[in-house]
Amino acid sequence: MRILHVVEATGGGVRRHLQLVLPGLRARGHEVALAYSLRRADPGFSQDLAQFEAAGIVLREIPMRRLPAPADRAAARKVAEFATDFGAEIMHCHGTKAGILGRMQRRIRPVVYSPHAFLFQGATGFKRILLLMLENMFVRQTAALICVSEAEEQVARAADLRFAKVAIARNGVPITSPANPAGFAEFAIGCAARLAPQKGIDVLIRALGQVPGARLTLWGDGPLLAELQALAVAEGVADRVDFAGFAEDAREQVKNMDLGVLPSRFEGLSYQLLEMLEAGLPVVASDVPGNRLPAIDAGLTLVLPDDAVALAAALRHQQALTPAERSACGAQARAGIHEHYSLESQLAALETAYRDVMRMK
Repeated sequence: MRILHVVEATGGGVRRHLQLVLPGLRARGHEVALAYSLRRADPGFSQDLAQFEAAGIVLREIPMRRLPAPADRAAARKVAEFATDFGAEIMHCHGTKAGILGRMQRRIRPVVYSPHAFLFQGATGFKRILLLMLENMFVRQTAALICVSEAEEQVARAADLRFAKVAIARNGVPITSPANPAGFAEFAIGCAARLAPQKGIDVLIRALGQVPGARLTLWGDGPLLAELQALAVAEGVADRVDFAGFAEDAREQVKNMDLGVLPSRFEGLSYQLLEMLEAGLPVVASDVPGNRLPAIDAGLTLVLPDDAVALAAALRHQQALTPAERSACGAQARAGIHEHYSLESQLAALETAYRDVMRMK
């Protein structure tokens, strides 16, 4: 198959998706292309592009803006032109804005869409209504909604988004070296996330004040950096929070921690969550649909979102365990990830979804 991927937000989980899926599809014999924008790219995305090119992936930069703009029509036209130039048989759009741009033009090839968490999940009131209306505007132009988890499909159904076809291709991760906690003097908690409202880092900082003897390392940057630093001061934990900034190897550094945390307010299915569990690191995460992994029954503790008291209690519980007890739980989680959330199973599910859509033409 000749598959064109379109992405506006080239950072965070969507970036990780591209890093894993594009070379994976190429290795399985498909012709793969990527239309991308650099306006919201992680610092290391240029390295990804070099690796994509070396793998034989066809690339084209197309400037795209996150918010609605007069330039959107031109961007949509350029995406359609690239699809024609590449000879795409199917177009896969990732994230809300790419999903809009890819479906704006007259449909001459199947377009599938993966939101990687719907924006309306983090909105309330009139803003939520507008975002739902926006999603509904393009339902008929969508050959299939491809969800990264069962939970994401449930969110779509609960919102009454009536796509003609819905497929699930669970996010998956490769096998890596296991976690190796460094034995820090303080209980070491790690979190790698964009410093934005979605990720709930403010809740984690408030919880830390209720966990004496614990130290938090945060990898990531974002618009809330100064606000979160001020919150750490106000909560009296500034000396126990390390703002480590963006790090390409954060997924490796977190393996040195005693515990991983993901306090998000909403998720599709977080690669950070999967990769911490795959490493055998026990994780405390918020109980939101995208963090619920039915196949994982050890090593993952879920707590109410936006509840610093509940989060603190879960952190203290993990702190009270011995390293051997945490390691045993983490090992069970690692085995579960290998069985149920492998990269190979994700690639196979994507191929099946693409072929089903092609047969519908």
